[in-house]
Amino acid sequence: MNALMACFSCAGARKRADTMSEKQALIPNMNAQLGDSDAENEKLLQTILAEARSADSFDAAFHSRIADHLNEPGVHALSSGWKERFAESILRGVESIIEAEHKMGIAMGHAYNRSHSSYRVFEKEHPVLGGIVKTAFAIIAIGILAEMLPWVLEWLGFRLLASAGFSEVGPVMGSFAASWMSMIAKRCGNVPARSMYSHLQRMARTPRILPMPTLPRSEDAVELSQLPRLRYPGSSSHCQEDHLLRKKKKKITMPLPTSSVFAPPSADVFKFASRRSVVHSTQGVVACTQPLAAQCGLDVLRKGGNAAVTAGMNVTEPCSTGIGGDMFILYYDAEKKTVSAMNGSGRSGNKCTLSTVRQSLGIKDGESGKIPMGSVHAVTVPGAAAGWVDTVERFGNGKLSLKEILAPAIKMAEDGFPVSETTAYAWGVQERLLRKASPNFAEMLKKDPSVEEGFRAPRAGDIKKNPDMARTFRALADEGKKGFYTGRVAEELIKVVKDLGGHLELEDLQHHMEAGSEPVDPISLKFNGQGLGDKGIELWEHPPNGQGIVALMALGIIQELEKQGKIPTFKPEDFNSPQWLHAIIEALRLGFTDASWYVTDPNVKNVPVKGLLDPEYLAERAKLFDPSKASDPMEPGKPSPALQSSDTVYFAVTDAQGNAASFINSNYAGFGTGIIPKGCGFTLQNRGANFSLDEKHPNVLEPRKRPYHTIIPAMATNVSDGSLHSVFGVMGGFMQPQGHVQVLLGQALGGLNPQQALDAPRVCIGAGMPEHGDVLDWTVNVEDGMPQETIDGLKKLGHKISVARGNERYMFGRGQIIRWTVDEVEGTGVWSGGSDMRGDGGAYPL
Repeated sequence: MNALMACFSCAGARKRADTMSEKQALIPNMNAQLGDSDAENEKLLQTILAEARSADSFDAAFHSRIADHLNEPGVHALSSGWKERFAESILRGVESIIEAEHKMGIAMGHAYNRSHSSYRVFEKEHPVLGGIVKTAFAIIAIGILAEMLPWVLEWLGFRLLASAGFSEVGPVMGSFAASWMSMIAKRCGNVPARSMYSHLQRMARTPRILPMPTLPRSEDAVELSQLPRLRYPGSSSHCQEDHLLRKKKKKITMPLPTSSVFAPPSADVFKFASRRSVVHSTQGVVACTQPLAAQCGLDVLRKGGNAAVTAGMNVTEPCSTGIGGDMFILYYDAEKKTVSAMNGSGRSGNKCTLSTVRQSLGIKDGESGKIPMGSVHAVTVPGAAAGWVDTVERFGNGKLSLKEILAPAIKMAEDGFPVSETTAYAWGVQERLLRKASPNFAEMLKKDPSVEEGFRAPRAGDIKKNPDMARTFRALADEGKKGFYTGRVAEELIKVVKDLGGHLELEDLQHHMEAGSEPVDPISLKFNGQGLGDKGIELWEHPPNGQGIVALMALGIIQELEKQGKIPTFKPEDFNSPQWLHAIIEALRLGFTDASWYVTDPNVKNVPVKGLLDPEYLAERAKLFDPSKASDPMEPGKPSPALQSSDTVYFAVTDAQGNAASFINSNYAGFGTGIIPKGCGFTLQNRGANFSLDEKHPNVLEPRKRPYHTIIPAMATNVSDGSLHSVFGVMGGFMQPQGHVQVLLGQALGGLNPQQALDAPRVCIGAGMPEHGDVLDWTVNVEDGMPQETIDGLKKLGHKISVARGNERYMFGRGQIIRWTVDEVEGTGVWSGGSDMRGDGGAYPL
């Protein structure tokens, strides 16, 4: 841990001349310091360790205390972005060590000695680098982790090399490793074979073929002979190699220099790096996060189904969505030029009273509290199964039955499917949740006799079968809603919930089956400001209990800000400028402030939708905007009572007739609660965690009530004639309305095509469900790749900024856009699709 902390202080490594030698060019940019001095770093490390040792549990309060320490004076953000990732990795490592009660002192000591030997070899070969003490510490620290890979990297989840962007196939585009490699290639022409960069990259490619041994619990039990013998670059004469690693590797030649593969595109060619082009079709497009799910949708379209019936295929990403979650849909009827909506979210149980749940959670009278995301009390009735059936019945064209529509998904679940990269990462992160949450965890893991307990999370490229899910889907296909809400599936669902202390009953499932999904009127706002005029667009969102009203309010406030002269009429070159983002951030803050108080189940508590969207009310809220600085904490407004009325999977689907479906399905957070009904092959959502436990809050927990929902599909139509402009969505909890505003304005005002709008760096403000009297955390998370002048400008305006890099970028969601245009010469309609580069999927033409 001390060696790792030493990596933060590298002031001596950055004295550069205008003309550098090859070896000097290999020195990474590691001058940014975590603390003002090594003493400060040591103090910070000891503080973190002391907090970890004394903590009763690693809850939100613990992580908040650590965050406070990292934000104290004298602790600076790293320009290379290592601070956040290292801090999080250290916390996870300490947490795992303490919780598992493993003693690794001797093992780490052996690893240190072997890594130190390797460093001595490197020092002789590279005297320039070897003379830099801090670089030595960095190599030793990384060497320790590499030597302990089967125990440390996999056991602790301590991804040091990965966090820097080193992968088994090369540097990850946009990472620290990629920029370092590009710098080397630019100055040296190629990457020297025995450079420091090559050492680290070869470490990332080291074969991991040894089974992970059971780590002894006694300090004295760890012998040197038990340690895995991994190949370490440059150290073959000092480190004994395992006989399994002696096989000579086949040399692979590459016709192009690696710099041509990994270097980012030139700034004068693209506004920002993109891996994809827009996909065009006259017959229809399916855009989603999973290629195999998209193929299911295309198969349905080819067989004569329309856009609506292709939206139920979500077998391949159970770590984000599933039949144990909820769904919403917006549907555009091209012939009628109308937008329809359906609410497929479930309710709390009839016995889920505020007092019962507070008592079960041990919350005393007068104390505030929340329903934990992993609690059985966060389980609400799954609405997705009924939603799929109702989608086919209400929006389908009758050419295909539900059985035919679900057939591809059933086949994939039975035969197995190769797991994609993003899904594999999410699955691995949540494996621990599955094991702790449910006695039936093995159903959602991959069988592997070589690992502990014989099961593990599937890795990228692994084949994952789920015969239990296939059986559940077949029951739904054969019996309709009864196949899920009655019989075996229903009984197992209620049994596991009750066994864990929950309050759902079979009657709650029966009630939802009979009530079905609810047809609702979508809500919208016409946006023709910012010079759009007769080219204005109307944004359509799902009404409460969804949070789509946040996006509508933000657009309305931006429109009012222009009328009040507080913001200019933006030009395309203003896209993602400080002024552009300041207006969006402040408008979203106002929208979230109101939504966090007013949005709930409108069937139980009146929600003032018309009042919140009234132009006069939006104009009043816009008066709170200050163009020169970020606003202070806000209170919800008071709209006229006379006008009262997450981890997710999103599909955007269109067909040859011009119809479009914006379909979203979610467990809420990852696998939801992680609770698995026996023999059913799916997890139960944790949407109930959004209920308030404050009796004064409109969104307070009550029986048979729908909670505040984050999942929201979106559509836009042209104000001039009601024709479809685009169908789109951006997944990701409270990021969703923020993503809707950013990608829509990127197209309408920034002149971006669907793919560019999705590829552009985004911002995500801290939002959530505060208790009465509390305020939201308005930290502005800025995605890596945002221009530095924009970040500096936002800081000058007083915004609290945090730059998100690597896997942290998942917070910005994964979006899909399908745009509708008409060839003016031919008179033929064209679908143009884009898919987020932050996910595994794509846009696929018919």
